Amino acid sequence: MHAFLIPLVNGAVLVFAVFGVGRFVLWLLNLRTLPWHWHFALAALFGQATINFLVQSLLLSGRSSTHRLRLLGWLIIVAGLSAHALAKRNFAGQYQIRRLRVHNFLVTLLLAIWLTNLFVALAPSSKIDEIFYHMLVPKRIAAEGAINYYRLPIEAAIMPQMQFQISLSPFYALGAPEAGNVLSASYSIVLALFILGFIHEATGNDSLALLGALGCVVGAYQTVWHTTEGATALGELALVVAAC
Repeated sequence: MHAFLIPLVNGAVLVFAVFGVGRFVLWLLNLRTLPWHWHFALAALFGQATINFLVQSLLLSGRSSTHRLRLLGWLIIVAGLSAHALAKRNFAGQYQIRRLRVHNFLVTLLLAIWLTNLFVALAPSSKIDEIFYHMLVPKRIAAEGAINYYRLPIEAAIMPQMQFQISLSPFYALGAPEAGNVLSASYSIVLALFILGFIHEATGNDSLALLGALGCVVGAYQTVWHTTEGATALGELALVVAAC
């Protein structure tokens, strides 16, 4: 039971912190009146980008340490959760979600898939990419208190593709190595919500919007690649939002 609850709690805290940081950035940019689906998606992306910047700024400053990574992790958590308390709710989004309840079968199917993927995300990581380099990079950074360039494995030596994993290093230092799995799953959920809202805004058709959201989450591809600490869900969310 503890093996299930601890990653769930750690992951939930990380998700709320990242999205809270993103909501704070939206407030600073005076983008508080966006449609609900744009608000969700941009809060996720701005939150992740801000944390990427903060973590890499510390690591590249030459003054990083395991202790300072822990402090940065706590700062992100406190700032993110505080932003939720101060930000106003998006009532337009709540109204739209209530309207979808009349499509019980499609909504139930979407929730069942999300719940299935969440259970997969909470399982101990066993995919070769995760244990070979995705989780190895932030573990090394947290242990050494700095970012060092290794020749092997070669995938971990390509730093631009490892930005998502590098941003997780403060939470590895805090003892939450698998929280990134839940964060990745949350980006998958936001992707589906964004597509749902975007299609509904364009067509006004609830069923079509739900089918579009289902297309983003159903299948083995999403269950494998959107539930681990790879940047697949984040990258697809960013690409779709940029295209839209």
